[in-house]
Amino acid sequence: MKRAAIRTNDKRYTFRRFFFLLLTLTILIVFFMSRALLTKAGGSADTSADTAAKKYMSYEVQAGDTLWDLAAEYNDFSLQDSSAYIDEVRSMNHLCGCEIHTGEYIVLPYFD
Repeated sequence: MKRAAIRTNDKRYTFRRFFFLLLTLTILIVFFMSRALLTKAGGSADTSADTAAKKYMSYEVQAGDTLWDLAAEYNDFSLQDSSAYIDEVRSMNHLCGCEIHTGEYIVLPYFD
């Protein structure tokens, strides 16, 4: 009698494991196929990076220019906020602070 009960429990356990494995595989297949279809159709999970191409230009600093003014002029605010843009400019040009000088050339990213 106990042996029959143990076998019934083993069958249920085996069935649950199989069902869980099948469910997990189905979810993974659906996820990867939907991802592949989005990529093939031209869509993307990260659409913000696809809306504008980032390019770079050399800019000669004019009298009265600040990084905040340049961010207001060249940054696309739908993609990046001003402080992130300024941090990128500082990093690209190896600037320690936010101070720039007239006549310097700095590299600025802009969005096309």
